[in-house]
Amino acid sequence: MTGQPHGPRTVDGVNFALALRAGLYFSADEQTVPQFEAEGSKPFEYSTRAKTVLVNSYWQLPARLFDDTEELSQWAKAALGAAQRAALKKRPKARKPAKLKAKEAAARSAMKKKAAKKKVRRFYGAVSVPFPVGLGFRTRTIGESDASIDCRHAHR
Repeated sequence: MTGQPHGPRTVDGVNFALALRAGLYFSADEQTVPQFEAEGSKPFEYSTRAKTVLVNSYWQLPARLFDDTEELSQWAKAALGAAQRAALKKRPKARKPAKLKAKEAAARSAMKKKAAKKKVRRFYGAVSVPFPVGLGFRTRTIGESDASIDCRHAHR
């Protein structure tokens, strides 16, 4: 088992419990939730500024189990089993053959290039903007250097 005093409890990369100030919560699924309900336990919940979020995949461990280590270990094994079943459901789908991957990647890169071309906005023309040069404001074209402004204003 790994983790800090508070937070998830993990076995072989599978989180099966949450140790929080509010109590100990075990992972649950459709097979184990009835046990928690029979004990009067409630699912884990937390509040945000906008709402209260109910997390049905973790249920609070009944307090009586802290005194009965044998039954506590049975509940922990059941929670680990629930967490492992949930992890199996989340596994990525089988990979596609390499030829399809290459074609999909080429199509994606072509679409990205096309989208990038659409995003480019070109500006053809000069815009004069009042810009502070020295002590006074002089008109400057975007991209114009200070040297060219000085030459232009020296002839006035």
